[in-house]
Order: sequence, then structure tokens, then C-alpha cells
Amino acid sequence: MKYIIPILIFLLVANIGYAQNTRELILGEWVSDSRTKGGLGGAKFYSADGTLIITFGALVDFTYKVEGNILSIYSLENDLIKKQEISYVGEEIILKTLGTNIEEKLSRVDGDDDQTIVGKWEGSLHNTEAKQILHFTDTGNFYLSVPFASVTGKYQVNKHTLIETIEGKDPSEWRWRFGDNTLILEKTDGSKIERYIRKP
Repeated sequence: MKYIIPILIFLLVANIGYAQNTRELILGEWVSDSRTKGGLGGAKFYSADGTLIITFGALVDFTYKVEGNILSIYSLENDLIKKQEISYVGEEIILKTLGTNIEEKLSRVDGDDDQTIVGKWEGSLHNTEAKQILHFTDTGNFYLSVPFASVTGKYQVNKHTLIETIEGKDPSEWRWRFGDNTLILEKTDGSKIERYIRKP
């Protein structure tokens, strides 16, 4: 009997540690690797406190370079899309497109507070009330998203089962795994498979 209790405690701690480690694997923001021809797709954000944010909207991937105060945006095929002049004003950034002088003003929502474009910025699309989010990574990737819909819920991980709960809806249960740098979610009833790529 004196050996049973320590063994049970060890197994409990090991299970707790395993659950924490497996949950840490999916923390962060993931974007759908399959989108419509118009660039529409979904994204999921798993936070450390168990909060889940699911968005749907326009998702477009680019690369970028900054030389001095000039931002150059390229397609994934390395074609130049546009050049913009960068101005920093506190926690805001102004991007003025060269040639048209159209300006975009955005506020920093994530990233360092020094004068670097790396981070996440939020503002309105030109001449519209639609929200746009610009995410510049330190690896040279640039993500533009225009969310049309967003819901917040909770999630929990039980070994290889992921349970997502949105208020007013039945919980969604997924089997999750990784393959080719992709998070693969498969409904436990086999009815649906989704694939997501982690944002750097």
C-alpha cells in the first residue's frame, strides 16, 4: 500500500504534464491552407487561457521588404505588388502608396512598441468601414486579413482530442495531428477534415 499512493501521484502529475504539453503544441494563430478563388478562408486562435477565436473572411499571403522608410509588398511568386512610404506616429502607422498617395492609418495591436513594422496592425480599408488586419512577421511574411465574421468560445485538449465550444452550439470534437507543418483537424465522426498553417 505504501508504494501505491506515490505511484498514483506520479501518474496524475505525468498526465497533467502530458495534457499541458500537448495543448502547448496548438497554441497560437492558424490560418486555413485551403481558400476560395476569391481568397476567402478561416482562421483559429488558441490562447493559453483556453480561449478560442474563430474568424472567417479574406486571407491573402504576401512577402515584404523594408528599405529605409519604403515598404515593398510582393506576391508569393515574387512579383512586386506596390511600394508604400512608412510613417510611425506613436502606436500608429501611416502607409502611403507611392504613385497614388492613398494613405492607410493603422494601430498596433501586437508586437514591439518601437519603430518597426514587425507585428500586427489594425485599421479600416480605404474608403470603407471594413476592418483590415496587417500582420508583418520577422521572417519576411506578410498576411492581410479582412474578417467578415468572428466568434469567441473555449477549447480543451484531451490527449489527441480537441473539443471546441461556442455558446449556443453543440461542442465540436476533433482528432488533431500534425503533418507537413500543418495542423490537421478531423471530426471524431469522420464528417469533416480541416487543415491549418501556423502563422510565424
